[in-house]
Amino acid sequence: MVHLDLSWNILTGRIPNTLMAFTNMTHLFLFMNNLSGPIPDNINNLKSLVNLDLSINELNGSIPDGIGDLTNLETVQLSNNTLSGSIPSGLEKLTNLVHLKLFTNKLTGLVPLGIGMGSKRVEFDVSTNVLSGPLPQNACRGRVLVAFIVF
Repeated sequence: MVHLDLSWNILTGRIPNTLMAFTNMTHLFLFMNNLSGPIPDNINNLKSLVNLDLSINELNGSIPDGIGDLTNLETVQLSNNTLSGSIPSGLEKLTNLVHLKLFTNKLTGLVPLGIGMGSKRVEFDVSTNVLSGPLPQNACRGRVLVAFIVF
């Protein structure tokens, strides 16, 4: 399986760990459900993943550090959940990242200082969280920053 779209359903419960066995998956869309619990720690098994959308659910816990190992990721949408903790610094390694949508969660701490530095085109939205500290000074270093929303 390379493309799984189960969005706009009324799915409940946790994201099954069995989904993390589909290592050739490029698109995982589970947005607009009632999924709860944490994002599986072994999400980094999905090495081929290009698009990840888990937004508009009831996910909680932290964003797994291993998400930074998914170097093919272009889109990460985790908005409108109750995710907490810090934004993983591993996201700095995602040089193919185009869209990072983390808005409307309970994320705390700093936006990683190297985020977006190696990307080709970047659109970030980390608004409506509890972030603090300075914004990454090098986010537009490559002159590809399209939007950085932090209100």
